Amino acid sequence: MSFLHLFKRHEPADGAAPGLETVASGVDSLAATDTQAAGSGRRERDAHEGSAVVQDALGAKVLHGWLQNRHQTLMPLTFNVGALSAMQRAALARMLASFLLIGRPSSEAFDLAPTLRTWLKSVGGDDGTLMDFDQALTVPLPLNEAFDLTQELGLSTYAYVAALMSSDTRYPVSVMLCDMVQARFDLPTAVVRSAVRRYRR
Repeated sequence: MSFLHLFKRHEPADGAAPGLETVASGVDSLAATDTQAAGSGRRERDAHEGSAVVQDALGAKVLHGWLQNRHQTLMPLTFNVGALSAMQRAALARMLASFLLIGRPSSEAFDLAPTLRTWLKSVGGDDGTLMDFDQALTVPLPLNEAFDLTQELGLSTYAYVAALMSSDTRYPVSVMLCDMVQARFDLPTAVVRSAVRRYRR
């Protein structure tokens, strides 16, 4: 080997560009990393969007079911007078009889009384409750006293159902009595609609 050969500058072969190849290699590496990250991000977004779609669908189904069943939800299927105190049962029985007499002619009221008495027993009215109902048919409870008892004993929803059960849509006074109970105790519209659907005669 010639001594001068050691001092010669080594040039790259024709067509070779080591510097560019190094840069290109780094760019390719970065591009691969970016592509991998982008793919991972898309998968995460897709998974998140898929979860959101499922949650929205389930939420829509639950809301739809509640709306269809809102009457049963807002107004329980069982109108349980037996769960009330003796004082509350007595007040409710007297209201039921009094509302019956207010809303229609006396002759029709007495004809319907046995039906309401049977209903009152079927929803938990005991012998004392039925006796209070019978007595109120003879001595009705004044409307202002009925409302005072309702307020005092927390019977607003029960009073409204009593008005509905004793009402007759043929008689405007009977319908107005239901409206009066609703307005007097500011019953929510949803509760009123639910009760009307179940108990309007």
